[in-house]
Amino acid sequence: MSSQNRTGSRRKQITTITGLALAGALALTGCSPEVQKGWLPTERGTTNHTDRIMDLWVNSWIAALIVGVITWGLMIWCMVAYRRRKGTVGFPGRTASTCPSRFST
Repeated sequence: MSSQNRTGSRRKQITTITGLALAGALALTGCSPEVQKGWLPTERGTTNHTDRIMDLWVNSWIAALIVGVITWGLMIWCMVAYRRRKGTVGFPGRTASTCPSRFST
């Protein structure tokens, strides 16, 4: 058997084991009470501060999601907009803005 076939079967085996481990972890954590509450500390109304803390927790996750989506969107846009064009060979030319600055002391 050639080394290429062995590498392919090993990769398939690793992919299968990883997929089964992830599916098992997802199935096992879906049953815990913490996940059912969304990792929140307790039920609403337990104390006079619980509602505000839970709202802060949920809204911080919403803000983080919005920032993450904007960041990923801008990164993907830059990758598409500034990709190498067909027929372009080598590195881009050096201009004043890409040269390192030298400071004399």
